[in-house]
Amino acid sequence: MDLPDVIEIPSGLVQPRTIAGLPLEGVILLAAAVGLPWIAFHSLWTLLVALPAWAFLKYHSQRDPLFIRLWAGQFWFKSYYHG
Repeated sequence: MDLPDVIEIPSGLVQPRTIAGLPLEGVILLAAAVGLPWIAFHSLWTLLVALPAWAFLKYHSQRDPLFIRLWAGQFWFKSYYHG
């Protein structure tokens, strides 16, 4: 039986899903950072934070869609990296 040299991986398996240009973790992070203070204080000043935070996350997710997982992994395994 001859095995193929190259296997094509469907792009849906390697490209993260995005919502408004952000990965799911970014949407959850933004919703928590903006939504929770809005619920607590009932003020629209949190919307002033939402746009720059969304732009920051969108810029970095265009460069690397999995950057939040990378940052989280570095924090999670900080003791391993700084031995």
